Amino acid sequence: MACNNILRRFKRNGITFLIVILIYFLIELIESLISNSFISFISQLIDINVWCRIFLLGDFSFLEADPLWFMVALLYSYIILYFLHKFKVMKYAYYLLPIFLLFRIFVECYVNTYNTDWHYSSFFLASGFPIMLLGSFIANKKDAFLKAPLYLTIILTIVSITLMFISIHERVAGYDVAQIFKIWCMVEIFILALKLPGKKEIPILSMLGRKYSSYIYLFHFLVGIIVLSFIDIFNYPEYVYELVMPIWALVFGILIPILLYELNNILKRICKKKKV
Repeated sequence: MACNNILRRFKRNGITFLIVILIYFLIELIESLISNSFISFISQLIDINVWCRIFLLGDFSFLEADPLWFMVALLYSYIILYFLHKFKVMKYAYYLLPIFLLFRIFVECYVNTYNTDWHYSSFFLASGFPIMLLGSFIANKKDAFLKAPLYLTIILTIVSITLMFISIHERVAGYDVAQIFKIWCMVEIFILALKLPGKKEIPILSMLGRKYSSYIYLFHFLVGIIVLSFIDIFNYPEYVYELVMPIWALVFGILIPILLYELNNILKRICKKKKV
C-alpha cells in the first residue's frame, strides 16, 4: 500500500513538474527572442555543467525558476522512500534520521554563514529527504507523541517559535544556527496538529493548502517577476511598487496557479474520456 501511494504521488508531482518546466521554458524562450539573447539561452541548454546542477542541486537558474529545486528534491525523496518501503527497511532508516538531520543543519549553517551558493542546500539529501523521513517518523510514532501533555506541547511550540525568530536575526559566534530551531519548531507544530485534529480549521486556507499549494509555490516566483515587469514597463513611482507589488503578487500568485491547476484537471478528464 505504501509503495502504491508513493508511486501515485511521484506520478502526480512528476506530471506537475513537467508542466511547470514547460511554462517557465516557454516564457524564458520568448524573453530571449525579444532581448536578442537566444544564442546565449540555447548555449546553456547544451552545457553539461547546467545539466549536472539541475539533476544534483535542482538549479534552474537559467530558466529563472528557482522554486523548482523543491520538485527535484521531492521526486528524488519519493524514489528513496519507495525502495525503503519495497525492501521493508524503513524502520532501519529511522536510525539514520539524526545523521540526515545533522547533515541538513550543517549544510544550511555553512551556506548561510559563509554566503555560498544556496543551491548546495537544495541537494535532496540535505533538503527534501531528511524532512520527509522526519515526517514519516512522526507519523510512525504518532501514539507516543500523543501521550505528551497538551500544555507541554503548546509551551514547547511557543519556545521553539521564539528561538527560531531570534536565531534568524541573531547569530551564535558568527554562525547561522537558525536551521536547528526551524526543524524543532516544525516538529512541535506537527505534534500540535496531531493533538488538535480539525480544530480551528479555516475552510479557505485548508482548500488552498490541500488542492493548490504546490502550484502556488511553484508559480509565485514567476508571478512576482511578471508583476515587477509591468511596473518597470509603465515606469511607476517607487511608492507604487512598494504598495502594489505585494497585493498584486498575492492575488495573481493565487489566482494564476488555481487556473492552471483546474486547467490541468480538465485536460486529464478529457484524456480519460478519449481513452474510454
